Amino acid sequence: MEDAAPLHEGFGIDPAMFEYSGWNPYATLGMAERTVADAIANYSDPHFYGWAIEHEGRLVGNIGAYDYDTEENAVEVGMSIEKPSWGRGFATEALEAVLHYLADDEKISTITAWCASDNIGSIRALVKAGMVEKGVEKNAITIGNSTFDKLWFEFRGEGTKKDG
Repeated sequence: MEDAAPLHEGFGIDPAMFEYSGWNPYATLGMAERTVADAIANYSDPHFYGWAIEHEGRLVGNIGAYDYDTEENAVEVGMSIEKPSWGRGFATEALEAVLHYLADDEKISTITAWCASDNIGSIRALVKAGMVEKGVEKNAITIGNSTFDKLWFEFRGEGTKKDG
């Protein structure tokens, strides 16, 4: 629960943090606390994948995989890095580790991610981590007065369906 305040302060207040996603689960301290409590409650789910990204003992981001599809043996990943830590390689390093963990250890065969077409930092991190752009949904994301294409990326592991 001690991560709630840093999540609110580093991610919930700065509009740049949700400029391309349109959602902000950390907008208030209460929302951040509920988000952290929900994550903790999901630890017992074998298909819950969520991690804090720390640097020198300080929370700088988070990464997770969600919406596990048992039929397709697929999952979607998402991540956030606080603005002061952008461009330092944290997203790429964390994403590489998570992709290989999901594919190699969890045996998930398809891992997807998406980002807005104008989100250059996320595109770079996804590609550097080994994801490949697989498609574009034109004008699929509208946030406020801005509309963006949604870029879909994929990482294919050699995994087989996970038991359980």
